[in-house]
Amino acid sequence: MPEPSVEKLICNVSGCGPLYPAPISKEKLDSYDSLKYAHKSGGSLQSVGAAVVFRHFNLPGVDENQKTCTLNLVYRKGRKYFSAFVELPDTRQGMALVKRGVGENNRQNQLVLSGSDLFICDLLAQAKKERRIVPLPKEPVRLSTEPIRGKSAYGRSGLAIALFGHPETAERNAGILYKQGHFDSLIHQLSVDAAVDILGKSSDVIVFPVGLGGREDGCKDANWVGLHVLYESYCNFVNRGSARGVLRVSFF
Repeated sequence: MPEPSVEKLICNVSGCGPLYPAPISKEKLDSYDSLKYAHKSGGSLQSVGAAVVFRHFNLPGVDENQKTCTLNLVYRKGRKYFSAFVELPDTRQGMALVKRGVGENNRQNQLVLSGSDLFICDLLAQAKKERRIVPLPKEPVRLSTEPIRGKSAYGRSGLAIALFGHPETAERNAGILYKQGHFDSLIHQLSVDAAVDILGKSSDVIVFPVGLGGREDGCKDANWVGLHVLYESYCNFVNRGSARGVLRVSFF
């Protein structure tokens, strides 16, 4: 199947505007190699929002587990725990963070960084600017994808909107899931209890990569954001998935 034309991919994904998809990787890659693959294609690694749009257009490989540049940052403020979503900047700092995450996961550790780290502060500031910070759910969130008067509980969810970066993208993913027969879907991430165990009362930040589950992984009804148990997670830096670079239309 030929990939759709640029004109068909004009969409608003966290304000990214029109994007052109490069070919998907033939091999399954970890997060660090996914970034390098995207750079070789002349672009940046797809965000989770872009991955949803490409799945909507049924591009080759879209039903496989998708690696993305979207991050989930979990932290404590006061007595509450929060979950922030943001796209990793295409910089040396971004590459270094992901490389460190791969190393920590290989040692069976989560990537936990200081809340006073300037790069982490910049990421949280960007998430706040984009209104993509929500209270950390106490347990996995299950939402109905059934459209009622054009809107589903999934698409209206503040968590789904923060995750995908735009209400239209959240509703688009709900529509994909509903058409596949998944009338309820999980947004599965770190639990509050797990965050307490890892962070305690510290000001540190736990960093996860965001993945979009695929059929071959048995999680086609879920968007795996970050699980506590390493190697049983669809969302750690060492987990392998399909990578796709994206290029802004203005590049042409």
